[in-house]
Amino acid sequence: MLNYQAFNDRLIAAVYTAYSSKGNYMKNRFKLFVGVTAMALSLSAFAKPALHTATIDQHGNIVAQSSPWIKSVSYATQKDYFATYKVLFNEGQFKKAPGFCSVSSIDTSDHERLFYGHAKLGGAATAEQVNVLGLMVGKRGASGDSSMSFQLACSN
Repeated sequence: MLNYQAFNDRLIAAVYTAYSSKGNYMKNRFKLFVGVTAMALSLSAFAKPALHTATIDQHGNIVAQSSPWIKSVSYATQKDYFATYKVLFNEGQFKKAPGFCSVSSIDTSDHERLFYGHAKLGGAATAEQVNVLGLMVGKRGASGDSSMSFQLACSN
């Protein structure tokens, strides 16, 4: 990652050199142009971080959020199959579908959830919502209740 302070120092040095040198007028103007262009193009690299995270418990309650980005979570379970969590984003949180979303099961409430519990995205996220599925993968017999706590992360 580019160090902002070092970049700024180099830009100031280039501008100073461009105006303090005598002769080579076109060369100095070119250096100034390149420096200003690089600064303008790098503004997006220093934009506010847009990674949003949340912890959601096995019943669909929001335990923690990095910022208030989730409006609500609706939870439903289908016994012996899966649990589904429909996570609705706050209105206007994402202007378009998030560029990246990831989910991880963090449920350690019992050994079965620890060993067999999986959380995965149930399709691509939209600008309004993302679906998360809770599954008990590899458990012998009926899976029972597949509800589980998970962490969700999405970014622009």
